[in-house]
Amino acid sequence: MDNKWIYKVAGGNATDVAVSLIMAAIFTAVAVATHGVIFILALAIIMIIITLAVIYRVLFVKLLIGEDSFCHCRAPWDKKEYKYTDISEAWESTGNSTNGAGACFFNYRTPNGEVKKFSFKPYQYDEIVFLLEKIDKDYFNETEDEEDE
Repeated sequence: MDNKWIYKVAGGNATDVAVSLIMAAIFTAVAVATHGVIFILALAIIMIIITLAVIYRVLFVKLLIGEDSFCHCRAPWDKKEYKYTDISEAWESTGNSTNGAGACFFNYRTPNGEVKKFSFKPYQYDEIVFLLEKIDKDYFNETEDEEDE
Protein backbone atom coordinates (compact mmCIF):
# COMPACT_ATOMS: atom_id res chain seq x y z
CA MET A 1 0.00 0.00 0.00
CA ASP A 2 2.45 2.60 -1.15
CA ASN A 3 -0.24 4.76 -2.77
CA LYS A 4 -0.75 8.27 -1.55
CA TRP A 5 -4.31 8.28 -0.27
CA ILE A 6 -6.37 11.39 -0.94
CA TYR A 7 -9.18 10.57 1.51
CA LYS A 8 -9.56 8.32 4.53
CA VAL A 9 -13.07 7.32 5.57
CA ALA A 10 -12.79 5.83 9.05
CA GLY A 11 -15.26 3.43 10.58
CA GLY A 12 -15.68 5.68 13.60
CA ASN A 13 -14.31 8.76 15.32
CA ALA A 14 -13.07 9.98 18.69
CA THR A 15 -16.60 10.93 19.78
CA ASP A 16 -17.73 7.32 19.42
CA VAL A 17 -14.85 6.19 21.63
CA ALA A 18 -15.46 8.93 24.20
CA VAL A 19 -19.17 8.10 24.55
CA SER A 20 -18.39 4.39 24.94
CA LEU A 21 -15.67 5.06 27.51
CA ILE A 22 -17.95 7.34 29.54
CA MET A 23 -20.76 4.79 29.54
CA ALA A 24 -18.37 1.97 30.49
CA ALA A 25 -16.95 4.11 33.33
CA ILE A 26 -20.45 4.92 34.64
CA PHE A 27 -21.57 1.29 34.64
CA THR A 28 -18.30 0.16 36.20
CA ALA A 29 -18.55 2.83 38.93
CA VAL A 30 -22.15 1.84 39.69
CA ALA A 31 -21.14 -1.85 39.79
CA VAL A 32 -18.35 -1.06 42.26
CA ALA A 33 -20.63 1.16 44.37
CA THR A 34 -23.32 -1.52 44.57
CA HIS A 35 -20.70 -4.16 45.42
CA GLY A 36 -21.05 -5.98 42.14
CA VAL A 37 -24.79 -6.47 41.80
CA ILE A 38 -25.00 -9.08 39.04
CA PHE A 39 -27.20 -7.06 36.67
CA ILE A 40 -25.09 -3.89 36.92
CA LEU A 41 -21.88 -5.91 36.69
CA ALA A 42 -23.17 -7.59 33.52
CA LEU A 43 -24.00 -4.17 32.02
CA ALA A 44 -20.51 -2.91 32.90
CA ILE A 45 -18.90 -5.91 31.19
CA ILE A 46 -21.11 -5.43 28.10
CA MET A 47 -20.16 -1.74 27.92
CA ILE A 48 -16.46 -2.59 28.18
CA ILE A 49 -16.84 -5.08 25.32
CA ILE A 50 -18.70 -2.47 23.24
CA THR A 51 -15.97 0.07 23.98
CA LEU A 52 -13.29 -2.35 22.78
CA ALA A 53 -15.30 -3.00 19.60
CA VAL A 54 -15.64 0.76 18.96
CA ILE A 55 -11.91 1.30 19.50
CA TYR A 56 -11.14 -1.57 17.10
CA ARG A 57 -13.46 -0.06 14.46
CA VAL A 58 -11.92 3.41 14.82
CA LEU A 59 -8.36 2.09 14.55
CA PHE A 60 -8.67 -0.57 11.86
CA VAL A 61 -11.85 -0.28 9.77
CA LYS A 62 -11.39 2.30 7.04
CA LEU A 63 -11.72 3.07 3.38
CA LEU A 64 -8.61 4.67 1.84
CA ILE A 65 -9.33 6.51 -1.40
CA GLY A 66 -6.58 7.29 -3.90
CA GLU A 67 -6.30 8.66 -7.40
CA ASP A 68 -6.26 5.27 -9.17
CA SER A 69 -7.54 2.84 -6.55
CA PHE A 70 -9.10 2.43 -3.12
CA CYS A 71 -8.36 0.13 -0.22
CA HIS A 72 -11.01 -1.44 2.02
CA CYS A 73 -9.43 -2.24 5.40
CA ARG A 74 -11.48 -4.43 7.72
CA ALA A 75 -8.66 -5.54 10.01
CA PRO A 76 -4.88 -5.15 10.19
CA TRP A 77 -4.52 -8.45 8.31
CA ASP A 78 -7.53 -7.98 6.01
CA LYS A 79 -6.79 -5.17 3.55
CA LYS A 80 -7.84 -5.37 -0.07
CA GLU A 81 -6.92 -2.78 -2.67
CA TYR A 82 -9.05 -2.42 -5.83
CA LYS A 83 -8.36 -0.45 -8.98
CA TYR A 84 -11.36 1.60 -10.04
CA THR A 85 -11.46 -0.21 -13.38
CA ASP A 86 -11.84 -3.57 -11.58
CA ILE A 87 -15.11 -2.55 -9.89
CA SER A 88 -18.08 -3.36 -12.10
CA GLU A 89 -20.72 -1.63 -9.99
CA ALA A 90 -20.79 0.80 -7.04
CA TRP A 91 -23.66 2.53 -5.27
CA GLU A 92 -24.70 4.08 -2.00
CA SER A 93 -27.62 2.93 0.08
CA THR A 94 -29.26 3.56 3.41
CA GLY A 95 -30.54 1.09 5.93
CA ASN A 96 -30.32 0.09 9.54
CA SER A 97 -27.05 -0.43 11.31
CA THR A 98 -26.62 -3.35 13.70
CA ASN A 99 -28.05 -1.28 16.55
CA GLY A 100 -31.15 -0.35 14.54
CA ALA A 101 -30.07 3.25 13.89
CA GLY A 102 -30.17 4.61 10.36
CA ALA A 103 -26.91 4.26 8.46
CA CYS A 104 -25.41 5.10 5.07
CA PHE A 105 -23.52 2.44 3.13
CA PHE A 106 -21.09 2.42 0.24
CA ASN A 107 -21.57 -0.82 -1.72
CA TYR A 108 -19.44 -2.23 -4.50
CA ARG A 109 -19.14 -5.39 -6.54
CA THR A 110 -15.67 -6.97 -6.55
CA PRO A 111 -14.12 -8.48 -9.69
CA ASN A 112 -15.28 -11.95 -8.59
CA GLY A 113 -18.90 -10.74 -8.23
CA GLU A 114 -19.03 -10.48 -4.45
CA VAL A 115 -20.82 -7.42 -3.02
CA LYS A 116 -18.97 -5.60 -0.21
CA LYS A 117 -20.43 -2.96 2.09
CA PHE A 118 -18.85 -0.14 4.10
CA SER A 119 -20.86 2.05 6.47
CA PHE A 120 -20.08 5.74 6.62
CA LYS A 121 -21.34 8.79 8.46
CA PRO A 122 -23.26 11.60 6.70
CA TYR A 123 -20.35 14.02 7.18
CA GLN A 124 -18.20 11.65 5.08
CA TYR A 125 -20.54 11.89 2.10
CA ASP A 126 -18.19 14.06 -0.02
CA GLU A 127 -15.49 11.40 0.10
CA ILE A 128 -17.97 8.70 -0.95
CA VAL A 129 -19.23 10.87 -3.84
CA PHE A 130 -15.62 11.34 -4.99
CA LEU A 131 -15.13 7.56 -4.87
CA LEU A 132 -18.37 6.87 -6.77
CA GLU A 133 -17.43 9.40 -9.45
CA LYS A 134 -13.97 7.85 -9.86
CA ILE A 135 -15.44 4.36 -10.20
CA ASP A 136 -18.21 5.38 -12.59
CA LYS A 137 -15.96 7.56 -14.75
CA ASP A 138 -13.25 4.93 -15.09
CA TYR A 139 -15.72 2.08 -15.53
CA PHE A 140 -17.72 3.79 -18.27
CA ASN A 141 -14.57 4.98 -20.06
CA GLU A 142 -13.23 1.43 -20.11
CA THR A 143 -16.46 -0.04 -21.52
CA GLU A 144 -16.62 2.66 -24.22
CA ASP A 145 -13.03 1.90 -25.22
CA GLU A 146 -13.87 -1.80 -25.54
CA GLU A 147 -16.90 -1.02 -27.75
CA ASP A 148 -14.76 1.13 -30.06
CA GLU A 149 -12.42 -1.78 -30.83
